[in-house]
Amino acid sequence: MEQKVQSAKKRELMYWYLASRGVPKSLHCLCLKLAEEYAVNAMARSCLPPPEHVSRLADTSFNHIVLLTDNVLAASVVISSTVENAANPEKLVFHIVTDKKTYSPMHAWFATNRLKSAVVEVKGLHQYDWSQEVNVGVKQMLEIHHLICSHYYNNLKENDLEYGGEHQNFLEALSPSCLSLMNHLRIYIPELFPELNKIVFLDDDVVVQHDNIIFVDIGSQWENRWCRR
Repeated sequence: MEQKVQSAKKRELMYWYLASRGVPKSLHCLCLKLAEEYAVNAMARSCLPPPEHVSRLADTSFNHIVLLTDNVLAASVVISSTVENAANPEKLVFHIVTDKKTYSPMHAWFATNRLKSAVVEVKGLHQYDWSQEVNVGVKQMLEIHHLICSHYYNNLKENDLEYGGEHQNFLEALSPSCLSLMNHLRIYIPELFPELNKIVFLDDDVVVQHDNIIFVDIGSQWENRWCRR
């Protein structure tokens, strides 16, 4: 019975991985519509933030919040809940970093649904001038994880799920979070925002309910974490 329970857990992990590889139809259609809006609507391509607020992006007197995400709706929920529950939303500056594929939909969404108080910046990874060291580091991490995924996914047979031991680690290696570029870029936040010394990093599955933000110094702490990684 215990072996069957363990086998069921492993099957669940495998099927969860397969399901998570697909994008829900509703979200996929939303991104396509927003990408089209970006192409045909001048307002969807307008500057984020507006020119009069650009100076806030590097102003350390404001509270800077960073999101690394490729999910438009999730980013909207995080930012909306933060602004709604903040004691001083006019002091908030949101920096959204996304991939090249999602940049146009993300920009179109926040350009056409502007916040009245806080400032939002949307930036694609293709717009950064990466150093050679960062380029090599990110590339190596992604290559390693994709090799692991391909190896275990292609060689994992259905019967293997009936046995315990090493196969559990194989399945965990297929987790999408291990392959996410956004996930790996967290340790490079100091390189993304070299002009800032304090930020709040929020995952895209967060809903803020209270104004109780603690800012951390990313200078030495992030440098030490980068060294450990």
